[in-house]
Amino acid sequence: MKTFFTVILAVFLAALVQADFYDSPSSPVAPFRPGKGPLRPQLTIAEFYAPWCGHCQRLTPEYTKAAKRLAGAVRFTAINCDAAENKALCGRYDIKGFPTLKIFDHGPRGPGEDYTGPREAKPMVRFLSDRLKALTAGKVRAVTNAKTFERFVVAPPEVDPVSATGALKKRIVLLSGTKTEVPLLYRSLALEYSNFGVPAAAAGTNKKKNKKNKKAKRAQAAGPTVEFVFVEPKLVARVTAHYNLTDSLVEGASTLLSIDAEGQATIFDGALKREPVVEYIESYVNQKPAAALESDRDEL
Repeated sequence: MKTFFTVILAVFLAALVQADFYDSPSSPVAPFRPGKGPLRPQLTIAEFYAPWCGHCQRLTPEYTKAAKRLAGAVRFTAINCDAAENKALCGRYDIKGFPTLKIFDHGPRGPGEDYTGPREAKPMVRFLSDRLKALTAGKVRAVTNAKTFERFVVAPPEVDPVSATGALKKRIVLLSGTKTEVPLLYRSLALEYSNFGVPAAAAGTNKKKNKKNKKAKRAQAAGPTVEFVFVEPKLVARVTAHYNLTDSLVEGASTLLSIDAEGQATIFDGALKREPVVEYIESYVNQKPAAALESDRDEL
């Protein structure tokens, strides 16, 4: 009998070591897969874990809950350091204990920053929300009064500094239904798309080499600068009247617009979630963000 239970325990532990806490397709946490997908300049938190680790097992429901709260705004990923394909990555980040949480401000590049705060969902959500707000300070133009209405709605976009042809900046406008605070998803998109011409992640530490390759990189990856404008509910009627959209909006619902060089507005009629909005923005500007074009090696 003892031998039987020993065998069962050994099989169970072997299966546990190979397990992935976040393999479910419905999980808001994306397990890291080497070489899969573009590297986007999105605020990212990564959990380095081992399936046998009790602290990791206790963190899983809290980490998942936080990921659900910030779905679309912050990228949550997890790296099973017991998996053979991830051992080199965990070694590169010098992971010595589990779980280790790291924050990457502009997508999964560089050494990251250790998250040392509480391991419960609520404080993690608060920390990441505040971090995203700080990262996007000045990237979302808030229309809160007549002056900002004239500047960011009526006045045409300025000449794009990354354009070689004198083209105007692109403009995306979110008309808020009821909230006066900029949504975190909109902030996340502004972080990702506000300036395609300046990749969010540094090219490296070799300044001489970076300077030499700067023009070549811009020529290859530079895209249009996008202005992200947020209109508070009290000024939505003024904006809709300016663009003659009064009959096209649902009262109390948020609406996303894109503005062309002639000052004509086009309403986005899809769901205000990351994937459809990303598709809309990339179609509008006809280019992916610069950092997404630089995936030349496995990073988080």
